[in-house]
Amino acid sequence: MILTFSKRSVSDAVLTRNGDPLYYLFTSGFTTEIKKRDQSTQEAISMACIEYDAFSTTTLVRLWGARVIIDDKKFFSLYKWKVKLGHKLKLVTMGRTDREVAATFDSGSLGIFSKPQPMSVTITDKYLHLLDEIITTLIYLSLELRQSDDPPE
Repeated sequence: MILTFSKRSVSDAVLTRNGDPLYYLFTSGFTTEIKKRDQSTQEAISMACIEYDAFSTTTLVRLWGARVIIDDKKFFSLYKWKVKLGHKLKLVTMGRTDREVAATFDSGSLGIFSKPQPMSVTITDKYLHLLDEIITTLIYLSLELRQSDDPPE
């Protein structure tokens, strides 16, 4: 499954599949909210919240009301986001020998020398049951990487 971002932003965008909106991202102050479109009612339901504490390095991530602990880019101790040059991210399983790619994030291109490409995330069919977790941790990590790229003021 390929989801495309409506903007070149992980903080305020709509993630679509074949043009149909599935997730909505809103940021206000130190909080990013992720809403998921209910397939039956077409209503946007609050799914996840990422809250930054302005006075410490603590970030609280909640998914469907439960706290998600992300430690060293890992979640559930089974999956880890690997960061590649240019913010290419891959979510891999943490098996001892075989590491499967569960999802990849492509930051797209501006199209200076070629056609512009939007940001997108590709989720392997085998891992679609983790779609909400993948989206939530991807947004969290992308915001963390963006903050670490910001020069100190």
